[in-house]
Amino acid sequence: MEGECPVCCEILDRDKEEIVKLNCGHEYHYNCIFLSYRSAISLNRYSTKRECPYCRSKGEYLELKPGLVPIKGIHQEYSNLAGNLVKVDILREKYFDPNKCQSILVSGSNRFQQCSRKPSKDATPEKNMCSLHLKNKSKNGSVYFPV
Repeated sequence: MEGECPVCCEILDRDKEEIVKLNCGHEYHYNCIFLSYRSAISLNRYSTKRECPYCRSKGEYLELKPGLVPIKGIHQEYSNLAGNLVKVDILREKYFDPNKCQSILVSGSNRFQQCSRKPSKDATPEKNMCSLHLKNKSKNGSVYFPV
């Protein structure tokens, strides 16, 4: 198992990918452990368990990556948003990747996250969005982050 991600069984290449080492000593690709945490939370939406998928020992919060809005139970930064109504413009300014569509997703498994598409060629600096969100005329508003 040395040098292999226990989730995807691919080699852990520190030069190409970010590797996360949990307190138990197991190492994962950032995306693998992120998806594992998110999957565990979606199966039991009231749980905020972060545990090693290999040995089930207690895991720690993950570092917040650009383009991700903090997720309850995964990122420590969520505690700053919990219980608040936050304007989408503030989320864009603080968490969004400027090279991606500046629209926030309102449904699905990536709800409250930044759209991952590239901005449309027709996009303007004020509306730096993908063609789908430009066509649907995404609205600015606020997002409530539950406690």
